[in-house]
Amino acid sequence: MTDNPPATIAPTNMAPPALPTAQQKPSKTCDNCRKRKIKCVEDAEGSERPCVGCRNLDLECMFDYIRKKPGRKNSFAAAIRTKTEHPETPSRGFHPYDGRPAYSPPLDLLSPRARLARSSLPPASLPLPTDHLTPGLSHSAPRSPFSSFALPSTTGLSWLDSLDSVPFPDLSGFAVDPTLPFPSEQAHLLSLESPENALAGSSTASVGHAGVPRREEDVISWANVSHYVSLYLQYLWPLLPLVHRPTFAENLATRLDLRDTDFRALLLSIVAYTISQLPTSRLVTDKLEVEDLKRLQRRCHRTSQALQRTYHGQVSLTQICIIIFDQFYLLSIGLAHTAAARLGQAVQLAFTLGLHSDARTQALGLDAVEVQLRRRVFWQLYASDKTRAVAGNPMLINDFQGVCSYPEAIDDDFITSQGMFPQPASRPSLLAGFVSVSKLFRVLSECFFHHRCILSELRTIGTDWTLLAEERVHAVLREMPSAIQDPASAKPGLREVFAMQRANILITVAIVKFALYDLRSALDVDEDQLGREREAIAREIHNLLMSIPVEDLASNGESVRGKVFHIACALCGQASTPGTDTGLVVDWCNMFSAISFVQMPPPPPGAVLDSRANSPPTDVPEAALEALAAPASA
Repeated sequence: MTDNPPATIAPTNMAPPALPTAQQKPSKTCDNCRKRKIKCVEDAEGSERPCVGCRNLDLECMFDYIRKKPGRKNSFAAAIRTKTEHPETPSRGFHPYDGRPAYSPPLDLLSPRARLARSSLPPASLPLPTDHLTPGLSHSAPRSPFSSFALPSTTGLSWLDSLDSVPFPDLSGFAVDPTLPFPSEQAHLLSLESPENALAGSSTASVGHAGVPRREEDVISWANVSHYVSLYLQYLWPLLPLVHRPTFAENLATRLDLRDTDFRALLLSIVAYTISQLPTSRLVTDKLEVEDLKRLQRRCHRTSQALQRTYHGQVSLTQICIIIFDQFYLLSIGLAHTAAARLGQAVQLAFTLGLHSDARTQALGLDAVEVQLRRRVFWQLYASDKTRAVAGNPMLINDFQGVCSYPEAIDDDFITSQGMFPQPASRPSLLAGFVSVSKLFRVLSECFFHHRCILSELRTIGTDWTLLAEERVHAVLREMPSAIQDPASAKPGLREVFAMQRANILITVAIVKFALYDLRSALDVDEDQLGREREAIAREIHNLLMSIPVEDLASNGESVRGKVFHIACALCGQASTPGTDTGLVVDWCNMFSAISFVQMPPPPPGAVLDSRANSPPTDVPEAALEALAAPASA
């Protein structure tokens, strides 16, 4: 064997390696030994000669490897270094934090799979917003869990208002043409509430992200907002007392809607709710006719929906109130399934905030205003849930899950953040009717629970419980203030309000007693006797309701329409029984028609759409239309 040839010595003119920085410490193992994972033995004659392993294999001994820092790669630092070293490099992206070009590796350095995925992406046409991360606005601060009625926002402009410079795709081509024929009025209503049509209808001169207006004036004049809010406070607040009146008035005076997105959506939802709830005689003005009111309420509802789609972070009581107002609007236009879905969302949010538990409310350390608002919101959801369960739908709120205390029958003028003052004896509370209705719905809920248990072959009570429940109903009627029992004795400015509350209480009493009769029927009580009792209570309630002006009766909105309709259907169910008073059925049907007509009269013959789902279609023969209109005229 011949000896190995002498190892090649690295040329002396080779440039020495660059001095490492403080963070780049060279390794004591050459690159070849590192790859072979063997020990690098330095030559005995000096460090200028190759190591033993490289000399035996006749390889060039290199020390180019630099130990990397642990952890994932900092792409942000790489982007800054690329910008510093190559300022002429064109931008390949847009960094969402400071607007500087983001680092994006070239295609030749990517793997085949990453190169294919990157080539299939469309080019970025919409720049990402940057204003919402300016030092003046907080991006990571959680939303206040309390209501914006009692705690005015002081955090400055909402981040939504800073996105008005972001272009948004034009969806006007997807809007539904109102002149096209639809198979039914319900299909037309659903098309009007579609996101594409809502977005196309809310495009204004001053809009924010996704075409959302930044001010109330972009949707409705402030004068109209003030007008319909005043109508809500005058007539509808006793039915839906979801705001603290003094704090709400202060927020209106300081224009909180310009700083708080939730309050802006709340005002729009209140306007849409007021138009759908009050009779036309209290809404129509010289400037707005019936068709104008319908367009206005749809526009306000759509814009409020667009504002609600921007919710992020923690849930507030204000957002639940907005959903409640929207639910009544959806019911008024016949979208019962959509309203039920919104109600389920509100109930879930209410349980998330712990509105059903006095212990959780007390643990938060809230003031008297917030405590009362939480109770009112919960019992309103409770009432809406039981009203929906009258038709046989499942209950979303069950008593065994816990219910909070009833709200105090004290007007907002005597409720402050420092505490509550007693209601003056000479001044009947506007909330007395709301508390009475809440107690009636509690009895109705227990009745539904026991009835459905019996239908499931689980007997939980006997007939004695129904007698005790009926006595609880009579106790509620006895405890009503004299102003509700006799609205004519109230002051002139409050007669309409107490008459409206009296109508709501009486129709709810009829619903509760009908449910008790159904429960007795399931307990095998005499059917003939129950039929006579059902007719007696229906005749008594009808006579009491006829003493109330129809405008005050109709001010209860879709709720009273649904209850009257249920009673009429229950009476029709026993109309085939011998000896049944068929005239009583006609009387309740006439009441239903009168309420529907007063709430929103039928459209003119050339109108395309009516906001009421029960209006007759235009293709019905004239003889049938006259027959349908006869009970309403009676």
